[in-house]
Amino acid sequence: MEMTVTMAPEIRAMLSPEGERVEVLKVKATGNVEDWLKQVEKNMITAVRTCIKKAKDDFEKSIREEWLIRHPHQVNETIKKILLIYFYFFFLECSYCFSNILVCKFNTNFNK
Repeated sequence: MEMTVTMAPEIRAMLSPEGERVEVLKVKATGNVEDWLKQVEKNMITAVRTCIKKAKDDFEKSIREEWLIRHPHQVNETIKKILLIYFYFFFLECSYCFSNILVCKFNTNFNK
Protein backbone atom coordinates (compact mmCIF):
# COMPACT_ATOMS: atom_id res chain seq x y z
CA MET A 1 0.00 0.00 0.00
CA GLU A 2 1.20 3.48 -0.77
CA MET A 3 0.28 6.79 0.76
CA THR A 4 -0.01 9.92 -1.31
CA VAL A 5 2.01 12.69 0.29
CA THR A 6 1.89 16.26 -0.96
CA MET A 7 4.68 18.85 -0.80
CA ALA A 8 3.25 20.30 2.44
CA PRO A 9 3.54 16.88 4.06
CA GLU A 10 -0.11 15.82 4.17
CA ILE A 11 -1.43 12.32 3.77
CA ARG A 12 -4.68 12.38 1.82
CA ALA A 13 -5.34 8.91 0.39
CA MET A 14 -4.50 5.24 0.40
CA LEU A 15 -3.46 3.63 -2.87
CA SER A 16 -3.54 -0.12 -3.47
CA PRO A 17 -1.03 -1.91 -5.72
CA GLU A 18 -3.91 -2.32 -8.21
CA GLY A 19 -4.33 1.46 -8.42
CA GLU A 20 -7.49 1.77 -6.32
CA ARG A 21 -7.61 4.94 -4.29
CA VAL A 22 -9.45 5.54 -1.00
CA GLU A 23 -9.54 9.13 0.23
CA VAL A 24 -8.85 9.74 3.93
CA LEU A 25 -9.13 12.86 6.04
CA LYS A 26 -5.85 14.68 5.51
CA VAL A 27 -3.18 14.39 8.18
CA LYS A 28 -0.15 16.65 8.40
CA ALA A 29 2.98 14.55 8.69
CA THR A 30 4.80 16.85 11.08
CA GLY A 31 5.93 16.41 14.66
CA ASN A 32 6.29 13.05 16.35
CA VAL A 33 5.95 10.16 13.92
CA GLU A 34 3.94 8.15 16.46
CA ASP A 35 1.36 10.91 16.81
CA TRP A 36 0.59 11.54 13.16
CA LEU A 37 0.86 7.83 12.29
CA LYS A 38 -1.81 7.04 14.90
CA GLN A 39 -3.99 9.71 13.31
CA VAL A 40 -3.39 8.20 9.87
CA GLU A 41 -4.44 4.79 11.20
CA LYS A 42 -7.66 6.21 12.70
CA ASN A 43 -8.46 8.01 9.46
CA MET A 44 -7.79 4.86 7.43
CA ILE A 45 -10.19 2.84 9.58
CA THR A 46 -12.84 5.56 9.31
CA ALA A 47 -12.41 5.76 5.52
CA VAL A 48 -12.69 1.99 5.04
CA ARG A 49 -15.78 1.80 7.28
CA THR A 50 -17.36 4.63 5.30
CA CYS A 51 -16.60 2.83 2.02
CA ILE A 52 -18.11 -0.40 3.37
CA LYS A 53 -21.30 1.38 4.50
CA LYS A 54 -21.67 3.10 1.12
CA ALA A 55 -21.07 -0.15 -0.75
CA LYS A 56 -23.58 -2.03 1.42
CA ASP A 57 -26.27 0.59 0.85
CA ASP A 58 -25.45 0.72 -2.86
CA PHE A 59 -25.53 -3.08 -3.20
CA GLU A 60 -29.29 -3.23 -2.71
CA LYS A 61 -29.96 -0.58 -5.38
CA SER A 62 -27.44 -1.46 -8.10
CA ILE A 63 -26.81 -3.96 -10.82
CA ARG A 64 -24.06 -6.26 -9.60
CA GLU A 65 -21.61 -5.59 -12.45
CA GLU A 66 -21.86 -1.82 -11.95
CA TRP A 67 -21.56 -2.23 -8.20
CA LEU A 68 -18.34 -4.24 -8.55
CA ILE A 69 -16.71 -1.51 -10.64
CA ARG A 70 -17.93 1.38 -8.49
CA HIS A 71 -16.30 0.28 -5.21
CA PRO A 72 -12.77 -0.81 -4.20
CA HIS A 73 -12.19 -4.54 -4.56
CA GLN A 74 -11.40 -5.13 -0.88
CA VAL A 75 -14.69 -3.48 0.06
CA ASN A 76 -16.53 -5.69 -2.44
CA GLU A 77 -14.99 -8.80 -0.91
CA THR A 78 -15.93 -7.67 2.60
CA ILE A 79 -19.55 -7.01 1.63
CA LYS A 80 -19.79 -10.35 -0.19
CA LYS A 81 -18.53 -12.17 2.92
CA ILE A 82 -20.92 -10.29 5.20
CA LEU A 83 -23.86 -11.19 2.94
CA LEU A 84 -22.70 -14.81 2.71
CA ILE A 85 -22.65 -15.10 6.49
CA TYR A 86 -26.06 -13.39 6.71
CA PHE A 87 -27.62 -15.82 4.23
CA TYR A 88 -25.88 -18.77 5.87
CA PHE A 89 -27.38 -17.92 9.27
CA PHE A 90 -30.76 -17.25 7.64
CA PHE A 91 -30.61 -20.69 6.02
CA LEU A 92 -29.64 -22.36 9.32
CA GLU A 93 -32.46 -20.59 11.13
CA CYS A 94 -34.97 -21.65 8.48
CA SER A 95 -33.62 -25.21 8.53
CA TYR A 96 -33.98 -25.30 12.31
CA CYS A 97 -37.56 -24.00 12.13
CA PHE A 98 -38.41 -26.46 9.35
CA SER A 99 -36.98 -29.41 11.30
CA ASN A 100 -38.99 -28.37 14.38
CA ILE A 101 -42.16 -28.24 12.29
CA LEU A 102 -41.46 -31.74 10.95
CA VAL A 103 -40.79 -33.10 14.45
CA CYS A 104 -43.99 -31.50 15.78
CA LYS A 105 -46.03 -32.92 12.89
CA PHE A 106 -44.45 -36.33 13.37
CA ASN A 107 -45.16 -36.29 17.12
CA THR A 108 -48.72 -35.11 16.53
CA ASN A 109 -49.39 -37.81 13.93
CA PHE A 110 -47.63 -40.46 15.98
CA ASN A 111 -49.60 -39.69 19.14
CA LYS A 112 -53.01 -39.99 17.42
